[in-house]
Amino acid sequence: MTDSSSHGIVDPRNRHRLQGSPHRLPLTLKHSVLGRVVGGTYRINSKIATGGMSTVYLARHVHTGELVALKILRQDVAAALRLGDRLLIEMQAYQLIDHPAIVKTHSMGTLEDGRMFLAMEFVNGPSLRRLIKEKTSIPLDLAFHILEDVARGLHAAHKRGVFHRDLKPANILLPQTLRGQPTSEVAAKIVDFGLARIANTPRITATDQVMGTPQYVSPEQAAGKPFDHRVDIYALGVMMYEIFAGTQPFRGNNPKELLRKHVLMSPVPMRKLPKAARLPRKLNKLVMKCLEKHPGDRPQEMGEILDVIRKIRLKTKVA
Repeated sequence: MTDSSSHGIVDPRNRHRLQGSPHRLPLTLKHSVLGRVVGGTYRINSKIATGGMSTVYLARHVHTGELVALKILRQDVAAALRLGDRLLIEMQAYQLIDHPAIVKTHSMGTLEDGRMFLAMEFVNGPSLRRLIKEKTSIPLDLAFHILEDVARGLHAAHKRGVFHRDLKPANILLPQTLRGQPTSEVAAKIVDFGLARIANTPRITATDQVMGTPQYVSPEQAAGKPFDHRVDIYALGVMMYEIFAGTQPFRGNNPKELLRKHVLMSPVPMRKLPKAARLPRKLNKLVMKCLEKHPGDRPQEMGEILDVIRKIRLKTKVA
């Protein structure tokens, strides 16, 4: 069973796209695509999730029987948000990286009514968001394995000039049971490169246009300043804080308040929170370093973070 935020498509009640995207359902979705064969290849079985920009369906390859996640863009907002261009960048990003911790793509195409689709690897498991929500505390061994895979995947992405720009627990899928039993070679897979940037390619959005999810947006993004791969390092810091401390570093009543806090406020040191008080000091130090306001004060590469996490795991004798 895959939870509703899988494949980077999040319930609009939980999604805060700062650019603002309409949440009304497009008229074209009144005509069900269930049971249809798209692109002459994929028969749509059921809906996985609906978001402000697209709908994801579970589909099956008509010749091989392989299950895929089929992401279909919303036609009513596609032009305004340049979703077609974003889907092309997303496809390019996946193909550039090609890493076990990054979900794989198969093909893209266009439906008869003009909507574009992207066929992706189907991950049969919950998101990290669901795991955080349903577990009072994530076992350290599982947390370390998830974070190592996320760091590996992002390290591979950054080496190819790709940065995610919308990293968060909802975009981390876990091909395993909620009891922590792995069902594949990795503990986590990163999805939804719909807002990704690829180095040395034209921008779709203006430099000062804020895109992302407010809880995980870096200070430089929030301030509308130029940014690079280190926005992912900051977002990973937010995720680690949330996993180990049981809360996000900043809370706000609205996106603007959250952005202001990311830019101006320092988070409470993780070690001062009850849930994280007994964690290794090096882990606390790593998380807080990732949350530094200035990109130059954070770890500069995902490889650095991966090495520290691995050393902490081995030192604490977590298998």
